[in-house]
Amino acid sequence: MANPLPTTADEKILSSFTTYPYLTGEQVTRLCYSRGSARYVSAKLKTLTEHKFLHRLARETINFPYVYCLGIRGIRYLRSLGFDLPAFHPSEHTRHNSLFLTHTLAVNDFLIAASTLPATNPDITVHNIKHDLTLKRTAQLVIPDGWIDFRIRAHTQICIWLEMDMGTMDQKPMRKKVSALTDYATNGYATVFGTPSLTIAFATPTEHRMQTLHTWIQQELTDTQSEHCADLFRILRIPDKTLCPEQVFLSPLCLRPFDTDLLPLIEC
Repeated sequence: MANPLPTTADEKILSSFTTYPYLTGEQVTRLCYSRGSARYVSAKLKTLTEHKFLHRLARETINFPYVYCLGIRGIRYLRSLGFDLPAFHPSEHTRHNSLFLTHTLAVNDFLIAASTLPATNPDITVHNIKHDLTLKRTAQLVIPDGWIDFRIRAHTQICIWLEMDMGTMDQKPMRKKVSALTDYATNGYATVFGTPSLTIAFATPTEHRMQTLHTWIQQELTDTQSEHCADLFRILRIPDKTLCPEQVFLSPLCLRPFDTDLLPLIEC
């Protein structure tokens, strides 16, 4: 029997992988359905995997969630709908190390929180979201972990450049990154992204790491005489895995270099 064509519900799930190359079932549920739909989504993912529209990665441990990416037939199907997608090589997706997947899923959680923010805040819309695994297909030399283009009441643009920090980078490479970001913000960013709007958000899981990043960024800006670029940067501790959109973007969680007052990531 021939494999069935995707239904409208299947297409909704498959298209989410054009923005987020790797997703867990829980993340698909948050993106596409209500909280009570987890079993339904799990069954959909199982069927799409069996028919090779999706591919399920091997797990290193039983405690790690199953992670999915597009399969051979999913790539072909979405291309037939006009999506521009890279070639699929199954051997590249058999297994990824836990650090890569942990970082990727954390980026997903942040971007998914952004995408769902307008549901409870009608004055805010999301004009565009880009994931680093998609941006890496471009020729850019400096690439964010994620990029979000918010519009406030349809006329004010706020663009967030995400740097998801998992606490693995030492001071020297981190300060080198800050220097590169500062330079790119004034030389190239607006041309590549089509806007001068830019807030560089360093998101990290712990309070201690947030304070450490705050210190390092201040030191780098001071040593390079770039204190005038301080307002580009925000450092925040992401509260937990299931991020509350209003808390992440609208609550005062962020530190600005050379300041100790907490600020929201988006100031409406």
